[in-house]
Amino acid sequence: KLSSSSAKAAEALDEKPPKQLKALTGAPRTRDNDDDAAVGATMEAETKHFSPMSGEQATESFLAPTERAARSEADLIRQIARSAPVVEGVVTNEDEKEDVAKASLPSYLKRHQVAFFALTLFVAFSGLAIGIATLVVVTKNQQAVPQPPSPQASSPQPPLGRYASLRAAVMSALPNGGVGMNTSRALEDESSPQRRALQWLSYVDGLRVDPNNVRGVAQRFALAVFYFSTGGENWSNDCNFLSSVHECSWNQGDDDAFWQTLDDDFYAAYVAESFNFLGAVCTEGDEIVDSLNLANNYVTGMLPEEMILLKDLKKLDLWAGQVEGTLPSFLGRLSKLQYLDLDWNKFTGPMPSFLSQLTDLKLLGLSNKFDQGPIPSFLSKLTKLEQLFLHEQDLTGTIPDFFSGFTGLTELALFGNKLVGTIPTGLTDLSKLSWLDLFENELTGTIPEFENHPDMIAFRISGNHLTGSIPNSLANLTSLKALFLAGNELSGTIPKMVASNLVDMAYFWLADNGFIGSIPTEFGMMPNLRHLHLFGNKLTGTIPESLSNLTKLDVLTLHINQLTGTVPQMLQLVEDSEIYVGRLWIQNNSFTGDISFLCTNTTLDIRADCAGNPSEVLCSCCADCCNDDTGRTDKYTKKSSDHVDLMFESTDDERWLAHC
Repeated sequence: KLSSSSAKAAEALDEKPPKQLKALTGAPRTRDNDDDAAVGATMEAETKHFSPMSGEQATESFLAPTERAARSEADLIRQIARSAPVVEGVVTNEDEKEDVAKASLPSYLKRHQVAFFALTLFVAFSGLAIGIATLVVVTKNQQAVPQPPSPQASSPQPPLGRYASLRAAVMSALPNGGVGMNTSRALEDESSPQRRALQWLSYVDGLRVDPNNVRGVAQRFALAVFYFSTGGENWSNDCNFLSSVHECSWNQGDDDAFWQTLDDDFYAAYVAESFNFLGAVCTEGDEIVDSLNLANNYVTGMLPEEMILLKDLKKLDLWAGQVEGTLPSFLGRLSKLQYLDLDWNKFTGPMPSFLSQLTDLKLLGLSNKFDQGPIPSFLSKLTKLEQLFLHEQDLTGTIPDFFSGFTGLTELALFGNKLVGTIPTGLTDLSKLSWLDLFENELTGTIPEFENHPDMIAFRISGNHLTGSIPNSLANLTSLKALFLAGNELSGTIPKMVASNLVDMAYFWLADNGFIGSIPTEFGMMPNLRHLHLFGNKLTGTIPESLSNLTKLDVLTLHINQLTGTVPQMLQLVEDSEIYVGRLWIQNNSFTGDISFLCTNTTLDIRADCAGNPSEVLCSCCADCCNDDTGRTDKYTKKSSDHVDLMFESTDDERWLAHC
């Protein structure tokens, strides 16, 4: 009698009991020596299937009492038969032929022989029944309790035996305690990801991994559970998961399509370190998965505990997914992790302290909706960090001083929080910084002297309450491609040195401050400048002719200032920008003249003071005609936005108040 689940599996696979076993369960019949051999062979085969012991050991263990009874019975019958003639002329063996001529036994001996024969038959069948019952009990226990793979596992086995062997391999690989118990329970649920994964591994997987290869079974099982737990059927790219090839080939090579629309590496450097090999990747030269990268691949659901079997994992990148729940504690036991990017998922709950156990981490991305609170102090133990992303989490308190101990830090993103206080001067000691992002917090004070940072490419502190002027030391950041100082309370003039030294600058944001004076002509010395935002200040004077030298410029916003004069005839913004529609916004100033010469660029979004009678500016192609006589002086107001808008600026007119 098999357990119900095993019986169902056998029925589904159209399995039938072995022929000899059917005979044992049929009508009672007389046993002879050949029957003993058949029963012994059958029991040995079945015992090999369910027991880690050898067939000989199992047969001796389970059937020894039955066989001893049967042998005693046979010997006794032979002794009686040798001492008496064969009734009705039937000769049972060669030895008995000599007794045929002897006189018949007395009747009372005949009756004694018949009674004794019936008794021995009863004893034999009783022993056989006990043996079968013992085998059934042991078999059920072997199925219920995980056992190591049988030494005979390489020989052909029925499918039900393969499932049991693979299950035993998985359970032996899992750590004792909670995870193993949870997996064991989950395997009893026919709809669970764990059960689906093991069924796929047992009956569908074309690779037919050897149950004796415990590590290989565990790794393939863990990835299959991950697939079923995170909606693998709906991933944007299935990455060859659940194919018959080795799991080291469950990937799709380079994934550069997402970045092909960008003509510089600025955006890509911020979002992710690498998008090479989307899927599972193994250490070169072996078959051990050390990287799992499914960034931006519509991964949903929850992370399964069985991922703890991927104990050599160095990189886990689920950036921009839909994964939910609290961070599972098994992550703290993946001690080889160096790259953990869970940015822009749906994790909740407290930021778990077990992350402090991952002391080899070089990248940590945790942009999710964890419980509000200060930046946790346990992060101070992660001194090997090179990239830390803790943005958009409503973090409170101040920026901790322990960041100054992260001497290898290259990227620090704390934007979109509620941090207060000043920018710690200790951050200026992090000479390897290439990206500092403190956008949209409640920071106060002045801008520290960042000058010894030769690799700094992006410095963003927009949307705070910083005061004072732009320090000249920023001119020493000669690798800068993006400087975002908008939406503060900065004042003074725009330093000419900053404009002239930063020749690699592509995105320059000084909008919505209190800057005075004229627009430096040195801006014309930035050949790579694409976006120049000076709106919402108190700038005076004219538009410098030197801006006509900026052949890559496609966005120029000067609205809400006190500028005068005409728009330079030579000013031409780039047509057909790859990312943004070109923009020239000059409304709410005191410009005059005809700017219709700009209308040859049919994709350019122009907004000027061309309303009123008479209008200050003539424009036959403006998207908006404004009249600054109305006294309207809309200001930039910061709002949260999605991750794409946070890199550059939004194209949403309502956010950036490009209307009159």
